[in-house]
Amino acid sequence: MNRRSWLLLLLFFIVISIVAIVVHEAAHVIAALILGVPFNEIEIGFYGISPSVNIPERFINSNLTLYHWGGGITASILLLSTYFLLWFRRYRRTPSPMNSMLGLITIVLACFQLSQGYIEGRFHHAYITLAGSIDNPLNLIYLFAGIASIFIHFTLFPMSKIKGKG
Repeated sequence: MNRRSWLLLLLFFIVISIVAIVVHEAAHVIAALILGVPFNEIEIGFYGISPSVNIPERFINSNLTLYHWGGGITASILLLSTYFLLWFRRYRRTPSPMNSMLGLITIVLACFQLSQGYIEGRFHHAYITLAGSIDNPLNLIYLFAGIASIFIHFTLFPMSKIKGKG
């Protein structure tokens, strides 16, 4: 792959990452609205460098399962749909390093979003408490998701199909 291909991959990574973050946070907003939080009371901001959606304290005792799980799961479903409906089909039709790399970026981000949804939902208190910590044990879930996504990708997109192609 040439320099132009690598620049396109970088641009794709940046754009799809931004889209995934926007979808993730929008899903939290929609979940909050479903839970009855008035739109004007939803705060959108940053927690450190991470975007966040905050709801008023009076909703803390509500069942927030949908709110906590919704962001990562929604973004993951969108990315996995893109992976299978676009990149997987395109690679089966025309195997190329570029199609494989675009698929790899998509599935890695999908698995990270899935793990993010799982962490926010299942370990919400630890997620908030340990956010930004270098030695956060929840990072092992991200590591597992990254490794699993690479394994899944190269199982579905075998490199043997593109041997000899540029």
